[in-house]
Amino acid sequence: MSSAPPSKDTSEAPSVRRPPSRAVKSAFSLDQSFFTALHSRLESERQRANERHTSLLRRLKESIQPPDGYSVELDTDKILHAPDVIPTVEQLAALVQTAFWASLEREEGRALHFKVGFVRPGAGDERAIAFDSPRPYDVRELTKLAPAVGATEGALLVAPFEGGELKIWGLKDSDRAPVGVRVIDPGTVVVKFKETNVAAISRSEAVHIRDPLLTRSSVIWSRFGSGDEGYDQWKDPRINAILETVKRMRALGHGGALVVVPAASHWQACVQTPIIYSGSAPFSPFQEPLSNLKELVGKAGHTWADEMYWWTGVKEASQALAHMTAVDGATLITYDLDVIGFGVKLQGSVEPRRMYSVDPLDHEDWIMELRGEQPWGTRHQSAAKFVADQQDSIAFVVSQDGDVTAFVWWQPPHSQAALYAHRRLELTLF
Repeated sequence: MSSAPPSKDTSEAPSVRRPPSRAVKSAFSLDQSFFTALHSRLESERQRANERHTSLLRRLKESIQPPDGYSVELDTDKILHAPDVIPTVEQLAALVQTAFWASLEREEGRALHFKVGFVRPGAGDERAIAFDSPRPYDVRELTKLAPAVGATEGALLVAPFEGGELKIWGLKDSDRAPVGVRVIDPGTVVVKFKETNVAAISRSEAVHIRDPLLTRSSVIWSRFGSGDEGYDQWKDPRINAILETVKRMRALGHGGALVVVPAASHWQACVQTPIIYSGSAPFSPFQEPLSNLKELVGKAGHTWADEMYWWTGVKEASQALAHMTAVDGATLITYDLDVIGFGVKLQGSVEPRRMYSVDPLDHEDWIMELRGEQPWGTRHQSAAKFVADQQDSIAFVVSQDGDVTAFVWWQPPHSQAALYAHRRLELTLF
């Protein structure tokens, strides 16, 4: 997750419905203006990251009070990310478009998933495998090398060589290159600066991402705060656990629904009973790792290894929960992530009177009021009706083709309450 604070959430405010005419460019004929604008956005992210880093160092320097006779030396003017971590416009075009075309290839019948990190040799390449001779950065070589990193945290490392030509010079199992391109599906490519998703090429569209932090939207995640004014969704490990579960649901390729309800609500009225796959008491796979992670957050002196130990437990629990969602029906959990049951048949009876579609892409129709026939199937419709009936719940629906949608009931200031379908969240998850 990004460490930047969430921006003020204005993305869900209703607006007048515009005609459905998206100003997007075909992924098969991307022009220079798209990459010029993308370069500008990456440069803005670089400058913001440097400003945050400098501000943090200055606060540390001011807060540290060394004993008499000692001093603290912190170079508060040191730049974290130099200008050359951003490719030129021409290099950026080659970086993105080559990864896109490679994403359409298959290796031994399997779709390719991989990440490319733009980083020069010697720039923090500990644990990197550097090739004796750099390889061409082209579709053929990417197709051969992509399985070496797959959908892991690793990446193929790419840099400009003679004449500015991009070449693959190695790979790393845990990539931290500032600029990266991740292939999440055939024909779906996300351009990143660190943890922030900046642009996406998907479904013959090339669009900048308007709200890369949509998965941390207060409209969705504030429900976990139970009205606590001091609640900080960035420090709540339950949210990371949900996001990890949704990622793993998507990787399974079955499609599924994960519904979060308050333990003491009346959700039973909106499901078929009895629930076949449930126990006499909620099952709590996250209890031990989450409680220990929360304890670590408030404890000084804990190490990265301590945190990773318990985060591994969260990932294992997320994997188990994701597999439950592969069973036909929804999986119900509480806000404490206790599993109520799975294979649950939702039967909400309330048809949403007002419903808005919201996506994280930077186009004029990022928010639209939906009227008439809804643009999805039975699983989505059941989840929408359930949330419209149980308005203190959240439903995450993953379709078989990988689309991720979150349904939440919300009343904006000075407007009527409505059901909001946050769509295409897969473009913000990776």
